[in-house]
Amino acid sequence: MRFFNEPTKHYVKRTLGKADDNNDSNGADILNFKQVQVKAVAIAHDLNKAVAKPLTVYDAVQHYLAWYKEHRKAYVETNLTINAHILPNFGHRLISDLKTQEIKKWHNTLATQPPRKRTARALEQQYRAIPDDPAGKRSRKATANRILTVLKAILNKAFYDELVDDNIVWRRIKPFENVEQAKIRFLTETECKRLINATRSDFRELV
Repeated sequence: MRFFNEPTKHYVKRTLGKADDNNDSNGADILNFKQVQVKAVAIAHDLNKAVAKPLTVYDAVQHYLAWYKEHRKAYVETNLTINAHILPNFGHRLISDLKTQEIKKWHNTLATQPPRKRTARALEQQYRAIPDDPAGKRSRKATANRILTVLKAILNKAFYDELVDDNIVWRRIKPFENVEQAKIRFLTETECKRLINATRSDFRELV
């Protein structure tokens, strides 16, 4: 058997077995034409996987963003999230080397980090104070979940497009539960006055 291996750009030779011209085929070392076809396809697939270039998270990000830009709307926000939280931690890593525990640790760390402020590119990234109240902590976990969702979407895209062979590492990771609850807050007296003053006269009495 001789076939062209796309990743290496070389021809590869492989002996499949003997023809069944003089002996009956046994499906192992003596093959009929149909068995040769099946075995050739299987070997070509396995050899291509074995020599294919290992995929890094950075490679998967580029693959995902190329698709995302054509099929989704929040490209800028997603790209910012990736550059801020995913590439600095995993960009250089081979997807095949990722471990469930390290992604879990990263996810947990995101939930305890201070919120980022909008900061000019020329300046060092600024942060808000770490929230210490239950609502604030719940909000940080919700943010961590959204970032985790982006990472899993990137890796799943690579998996479903057959660029990697397994998805069990990140499939085991679950988001924080019960963190998407709406934040309940009442207006202060000052805020109430501002709202009333900003309302048009014919609607103000109702407000």
